[in-house]
Amino acid sequence: MMQYIHMYDQRDYDRKNGLYSVKSAYKLLQSHSSPMPLISRVQVSSICPVCNRGTKIIMHVLVQCPFARKVWMLTALDWQISGLPILMDWFCEIFIRVSPDMSMLILMVCWAFWTNCNSIVWDHTGKSPDQVFHMAIHFLQNWYAIFFLTLSSVFAYPCRPWQRLPKGRMKVNVDASIGANMSFIGFGAVVRNVASHFIVAQT
Repeated sequence: MMQYIHMYDQRDYDRKNGLYSVKSAYKLLQSHSSPMPLISRVQVSSICPVCNRGTKIIMHVLVQCPFARKVWMLTALDWQISGLPILMDWFCEIFIRVSPDMSMLILMVCWAFWTNCNSIVWDHTGKSPDQVFHMAIHFLQNWYAIFFLTLSSVFAYPCRPWQRLPKGRMKVNVDASIGANMSFIGFGAVVRNVASHFIVAQT
């Protein structure tokens, strides 16, 4: 538990150059006699905390770990694709084979893997493969619900019906296009009167 330390409000950063730095704050804390422990670094093992065998690299945690394989089996996804060693290559190979909905599920499963890994490291609590899979499903369902709710609210505004222009007004229709290589732009405009008779055009 952190304890209260009484200090007067004063400027205590590095006086040599007048600039604040984390290092100067660390030195300041060390200069005060305090029962509060100072942690210089967090010791984290390089071994996968889920299987306790492989090296804790992102490719192992998300794809190669035996725990991850069990979860991928629940998605009906062929997780082992030609033993690709690089995660980006694995994603590219997967995404060209599956539907957009399955792609979303894959990303949610990866997020669930990482969340479960952090829970094991920091909270010493982990989930089963089935629980991790359902956590990903639940998160994806919530995302879809929020997305479609937002989308429906956009289209909830009533559309204005077509109305004839008031007398004396002009109607201008415009359009524009950009070339695929961004080297040219096209623009056009047409002006019509109340009776929809052509008045003038410009390109």
